[in-house]
Amino acid sequence: MLIEIGANLGFELSARPVSVRGFDMATGQEFVMGPKATSTLSPDNRQAILNRLPEGKDNGHLVLTLEKPGLLLDPNMRQLGQYGIDAPSILMNIQSAQPESGRWDAHHDGLSLIYLLDEKNTALLPRFNAARLESKTLAGSIGESLRAGRTVEEICNELQRRYNYRSMSSSR
Repeated sequence: MLIEIGANLGFELSARPVSVRGFDMATGQEFVMGPKATSTLSPDNRQAILNRLPEGKDNGHLVLTLEKPGLLLDPNMRQLGQYGIDAPSILMNIQSAQPESGRWDAHHDGLSLIYLLDEKNTALLPRFNAARLESKTLAGSIGESLRAGRTVEEICNELQRRYNYRSMSSSR
């Protein structure tokens, strides 16, 4: 949805397969998402983490990047709930959407994160692309509303009325 809204507003966001290795500073818990990050763990830690994965699948993670200005968006960090970690959606400035190191390091809201580009891991892209196509109409409507100067609250209320969605204003 974010890629389509962005396109509607003239921004070219790209879906990027990544692996993530992170640490929750509040709980001391380490987590990984994706084979590239999992491979950096010791065998014992790797097995413990693989045992916690849904259906044992280590599919990785997707983020969105924007070249100019350099931004990384990670709206899916809530999936860390499977680890008992209450993580927010992330928006951060980056120097480049194609870092020479192949990674982005971040500290955000009590999390220490390493995003490892994992372009060969395309396991999540088919579902992502299908969802992107399904969201075009709604994204166009949201883009029009934003260009018309409507507030997020007004857009959420309109979507709630039109599509009978639950309130989104609390998840901004």
